[in-house]
Amino acid sequence: MNGNPDEGRPAPAGPDAPPARPSQLDETAARLAELARFPEMNPGPVMRVTHEGTILMANRTALQAFGANLFGNRWPQTCPGMGEELWQGICNSPEMVAVEARTGGRDYVFRHRRDLESNLVFVYGADISELKETQQALKQSEQRFSELARFPDMNPGPVMRVDKDGYILMANRAALSVFGNGLLGKCWPDTCPGMGEEGWKHVQESPDMVAVEARVGDRDYVFRHRHDVQSTLVFVYGAEITELKEAQKALRQSEKLAALGKLSAGLAHELNNPAAAAKRAAAQLAERLAEVERLSLRLGIAGFTEGEYALLRELRDELAANAPKLRDMGPLDRADREEAVTMWLESRSVPEPWMLAPQLAALGVTRLDGLAGSVNPDALADALAWAGKTMAVLELIETVSTSTGSMSELVSAVKSYSYMDRAPEQ
Repeated sequence: MNGNPDEGRPAPAGPDAPPARPSQLDETAARLAELARFPEMNPGPVMRVTHEGTILMANRTALQAFGANLFGNRWPQTCPGMGEELWQGICNSPEMVAVEARTGGRDYVFRHRRDLESNLVFVYGADISELKETQQALKQSEQRFSELARFPDMNPGPVMRVDKDGYILMANRAALSVFGNGLLGKCWPDTCPGMGEEGWKHVQESPDMVAVEARVGDRDYVFRHRHDVQSTLVFVYGAEITELKEAQKALRQSEKLAALGKLSAGLAHELNNPAAAAKRAAAQLAERLAEVERLSLRLGIAGFTEGEYALLRELRDELAANAPKLRDMGPLDRADREEAVTMWLESRSVPEPWMLAPQLAALGVTRLDGLAGSVNPDALADALAWAGKTMAVLELIETVSTSTGSMSELVSAVKSYSYMDRAPEQ
């Protein structure tokens, strides 16, 4: 301690100082090289920024995060969420300032430290994407746990937990409001209407959810049972279906009314055709009968004998017998036959031959020639008219019979449909 006070101190630097030894130069170069490697060895983005915000240096990680053209850019504009106001706060703060930002699909926290000597800001970034995901997952897990804890009481329907012997261990407020405050400890198979021991056995043995409908008080419910094999517990979830039941009942009633309306409309439509046909035939029948009566009187005045009347009746029966054959003919053949009869009637000056021809076409010209030779020529026109009008009366009677028969069949079918669910009591 009594020696030279400068002993052991480094030699002063200056123009008069002795040159540094080679070993000291190597050591300094090595330390500088190590410092130069330090930013590149940092796994996070590292940057050096001026107070004006210009990026002077960036390591490889920073270039990967923000792009190769990062040098010379302004950091307040490059860093998401930074802005000029926050950057001024960083430049004026003596403390380290951390800023979170998201870029390139990753989350980072950038810590800014202002260097008073160099008037620079050093930025050190760290990738916190995994941390953010973990925090988010933890937050979601906490939310789910909180929701699960609140779930039974938030459920608007009855919720219960029942042990393997059927005793109720837990019930939410909705279940207590339905079955009463003394629900805990009761036997669920005895409490749930319609469950019973057989139903409870089915719930425990079934791997699927078992739904049981029950009426409690004046309300309808469906209770769904899920058996947990691991805990041997049965979770019961109830839902009120009173309105649904009423809606289904109303829907069924509406469907019945709709079916009845459809049936009524269809029946009215089907009955209308034969009824209209019968009505038209009945109206025409009165006219034809009056004409037949008038022609009968004229034939009587003309001195028609009993034999001639018998001949007319045979002619009428022959027309009735041949009418189906005429209907079975083709349109062209029938038209040719009617035209031939029309010409035959015109040649004998029979009034309105076009009216009688369709009714007498079943006889043919040959048969008409035979008739003309057997009756009084002066009464031939009235005789033929009587035969044709009588044939028309028979056709109208057949139309009335067919139409009313169709109406009777429709009524019978509807009656059997209406009473098809009725059976004799046993």
